[in-house]
Amino acid sequence: MTYIFGLEKISGNESVAKYLEHGINTMRNKFYDEKNGGFYAEVSTTETIDSHKKAYEFAFALLALSTATRAGVAGAKEDLVSALYIFEKYFWDESFGLVYG
Repeated sequence: MTYIFGLEKISGNESVAKYLEHGINTMRNKFYDEKNGGFYAEVSTTETIDSHKKAYEFAFALLALSTATRAGVAGAKEDLVSALYIFEKYFWDESFGLVYG
């Protein structure tokens, strides 16, 4: 949904800005692994449910962050750069030219 709100904001719908920022802040404050970097696959309002990092779920974080960056959300570009570094380090296999995990 954060991605969709980002597309709406890029298209000029300012009424979704609060939802876009809420999504990005939730990623930062709930899904982001402060200790190891990256994003958890599943959290609740009180705890991490699945602490594994998975390429498929991580790709949604990249999608949301890239759209938020384009939509002008403060700090999204820095978050995206950091997330891309983690993604490439742990999920990209250069020898095969693809993502795994």
